[in-house]
Amino acid sequence: MDSWKLWELDPAESRRTGIKSLATEWLR
Repeated sequence: MDSWKLWELDPAESRRTGIKSLATEWLR
């Protein structure tokens, strides 16, 4: 629930978080 909030707060950091989230799901 904080991911989308961070997205609106910091698009730059959200991008990094999104990539990390995708990588984590892909690794799984």
